[in-house]
Amino acid sequence: RQILGAVIGGLLMGYGARIAFGCNIGALYSGISTLSLSGWIYGIFMFLGAVIGSKMLMKFFI
Repeated sequence: RQILGAVIGGLLMGYGARIAFGCNIGALYSGISTLSLSGWIYGIFMFLGAVIGSKMLMKFFI
């Protein structure tokens, strides 16, 4: 069950990096440092995704 969750999570991260044309840290730092709206939106949703992901981790795997 953990392996399946890790595989699905890895595939989703890879897909997200591919449609964003790069890595997540580059999108965050480059977007915010140039005061781009997309960088701030990305940062907000990355934070929300981390919160939701940690809650799912606690519910399903721990």
